[in-house]
Amino acid sequence: MLYSTPWSKGDRFELSYLHSVNKSPITDLFTVQDGKILLIASRFHSFGAGVAALPEESEGHLQVRRDYLEYVGIEREMPVLGVFVPREANTTFRYGKEVIPLNRLSPPGTLLRIRFTRQSFAARFFLR
Repeated sequence: MLYSTPWSKGDRFELSYLHSVNKSPITDLFTVQDGKILLIASRFHSFGAGVAALPEESEGHLQVRRDYLEYVGIEREMPVLGVFVPREANTTFRYGKEVIPLNRLSPPGTLLRIRFTRQSFAARFFLR
């Protein structure tokens, strides 16, 4: 385990990175419901290869913000949320006020798995 923190119902976390082709920032927003990780939104500056598209069967929709575009209402379940630690994309995990560059947790090329587990207070206390 490389990182652990208490989680409250309704909280969100973000994964931000630089797009490999157009080098613009992308931020994916996630939450957890019933122990399952859900992708709920994606923020980006322009469309292009590999950037979120709006599938016809999706409930999501595009919102134009002042400084970015946001694809919201996705609610796509992520059975496994795996993230490779890149050399150049500056992938960052954000939760609350915490901002953690993934390359500080593990060397480039490592596959990190993000998951949520229930633990009693006593178990968390004794794990530290």
